[in-house]
Amino acid sequence: MRKFVPAFALAALSLATGSQLVLAHEDHVVTHDPLVEARKGGMTMMVPTLTAVGRAAEGEGSVARAAFPASGLASFARSLPALFGPDTDGTTGSAALPAIWEDEAGFAAQVAEFQSATAALEAAARADDRESFTAALDRTKASCQSCHEAYRAE
Repeated sequence: MRKFVPAFALAALSLATGSQLVLAHEDHVVTHDPLVEARKGGMTMMVPTLTAVGRAAEGEGSVARAAFPASGLASFARSLPALFGPDTDGTTGSAALPAIWEDEAGFAAQVAEFQSATAALEAAARADDRESFTAALDRTKASCQSCHEAYRAE
């Protein structure tokens, strides 16, 4: 029988671990801009999702069980360009740096890498290819960190 772990339990567990991903998304300020709220919410939900996906990589057995959460990450990655529209530049409560809109090509390259990494993660999970899955997970995490270093205020 499969065990069901509610998303809030995974979120609480990831908060208790002191993960860097959690620290990158704490203390949200409500912006009242639906696009900014959507991107902040999506990135916050990535924390427990990446935690769950990471457990699949670390555990024994099939990584195919991570195909569904990996598909959610890939879907969110595809939505990112729409969530960083020019009208969201300077929104109070957003941690997005002006460099996102000043360096459109650089930001687009970061988003493209994240999209590619999450697509590879989903494909590896669906193929039940642990080696490719682990590499794609590392690539996905590195993509998050790289983009935040360049385009997110502390």
